[in-house]
Amino acid sequence: MKTSQYRALNVPFNLSPSLQGRGMFEIAYEERLTFFLLPVTSLTIHRCIHLLCFFLFLLGATCAFGSPPQRLTTHPALDYQSAVSADGQTMAFVSMRSGNADIWIQPLGRASLSLPRQVTTHPASDQEPALNRDGTRLLYVSHRSDPRGDVYLLDLITGKEERLTDLSSGDAFPQWNQEEKGYFYLKRDPLLGTSAIFRKSFSNQPEELIVPQATSFSVNAQGQLVYSNGTQLSLMNLKDNNSTPLSQDGNVLDIWPVLDRHLVAPNTNQPLFFTRYEQDTNGDGRVDTDDESSIWMKYWDSQSQQFQGVYRITPAHKFHMYPAVSGDFLYYSDLKAGDIFRVDIPAFLKDYTNLDQAKTLATTYQDLGQSDLALLVLTNISHNLLAQQSSDARAE
Repeated sequence: MKTSQYRALNVPFNLSPSLQGRGMFEIAYEERLTFFLLPVTSLTIHRCIHLLCFFLFLLGATCAFGSPPQRLTTHPALDYQSAVSADGQTMAFVSMRSGNADIWIQPLGRASLSLPRQVTTHPASDQEPALNRDGTRLLYVSHRSDPRGDVYLLDLITGKEERLTDLSSGDAFPQWNQEEKGYFYLKRDPLLGTSAIFRKSFSNQPEELIVPQATSFSVNAQGQLVYSNGTQLSLMNLKDNNSTPLSQDGNVLDIWPVLDRHLVAPNTNQPLFFTRYEQDTNGDGRVDTDDESSIWMKYWDSQSQQFQGVYRITPAHKFHMYPAVSGDFLYYSDLKAGDIFRVDIPAFLKDYTNLDQAKTLATTYQDLGQSDLALLVLTNISHNLLAQQSSDARAE
């Protein structure tokens, strides 16, 4: 049973729902008989596609246009909070494999995944990893010297370790700056119960206050910082420190934003991923981080200089959080399964090339009994494809 002591991880860990009713292969056998007993004139292409997808689903494959997540960790202990180097070759993550929260490193570059290795071993918890671009240095938070947390730097080649922040405050969520000559981090005020984003260099220069109130944030190589105040996301330009709140869809919580740290051309559209809490799923009368969550995405449009479109990447009624991104892949933690997954975003977006293809995908998922994935597709159709249609087409 995968468990954790942290508030955001305090969820029921039912690993998989039991199958109800008749066995899957009994249903598949009857479907096959029904299919071959039909008159030839009734064998439409639509029916063939659905049955083909159904049998591929039973064999563990995917539909030709489906883009399922890839599971990266499979240990019985809880694995979460992944961080991936910008070159996509190395993943750091937090695991309970040793009995408490420690940081592990897993290579990603080979065709088959290699076994991870443990890089922190202190009895106190180590968490919130952040890798530099080539995966040779690691920022993280340890509670070994201060129960509130301090930022540490670990050289993964030499093993040299250094504490970067002092005992004056609780520190969290370190992120590399654009030049990797310093870092951003959250400093918590225990009296006010708030946290602020600071910037600090490795040359021991005075730290600089960037955002006076934030709960999570991300920085990219283009000098953009996206942060959450615990409810809503805002975009800051680090060249002038001007912030712009991002539009929000109703009464939701958007937290843990993440931007890709790749250096890209100025006219390139860039994704923003974040965790969204939409409903009071535990019945306590409020929407907060104890409720179910999923991963969403918006795109930064280089021409309009705004975030446009919104896609639900993972289904509702899950405990998906802590997104990370490198290149074409989104990484996230599934706290119910207790493992880390990744999604090929270009492959995911191909499912929404046009409205007819997306509608076929939703119908196929519904026929396979995967209503959560069908609702995911319908959500993305509503947010993105229907807006491109005429009023008559939307009504249809």
